[in-house]
Formats: sequence, structure tokens, C-alpha cells
Amino acid sequence: AMVNDPIDQAMVNSMNDIAHCLGRKTVAEYVDNKAILKMLIDSGVDYVQGHYIAQPLSDPEKSADASNYVSCNNDG
Repeated sequence: AMVNDPIDQAMVNSMNDIAHCLGRKTVAEYVDNKAILKMLIDSGVDYVQGHYIAQPLSDPEKSADASNYVSCNNDG
């Protein structure tokens, strides 16, 4: 997992930095615990989703919009 793997951390940081240099927002998936969430916030990732944030929807068609993502910033 990212929390214990410096290579995973470097990959996330690098991809996030490249995306931001290109003017893009980033979304991290599979956020399963508080430690991962904290690392992603510290890395500057814009949005997160995963079981730690919310359990999967029983009918994703009913809520297939941006409300399924959580902002890591205070912009939404």
C-alpha cells in the first residue's frame, strides 16, 4: 500500500505534479483508510474516492455524478 511503499508514494506525487503542471485536477481511487487519505491530501491530490470515504452504491446509475468524489481542498 502507498503508506508503506516509498515507490508508490513517489509515483503518486509525480503523477499529481505532472497533472497539475498540465492544468488538470487529480482523482485518487481506492482510499481505504485514514492514513492513505492523509498522504493523498499531503500530496496535493484534488479529489478522492474509496471505501473509507463511502461504500459502493447499490445502483450507480442513480448517482453517477461528481458527488461520488470528495474534494481534498476547500473548493467543493
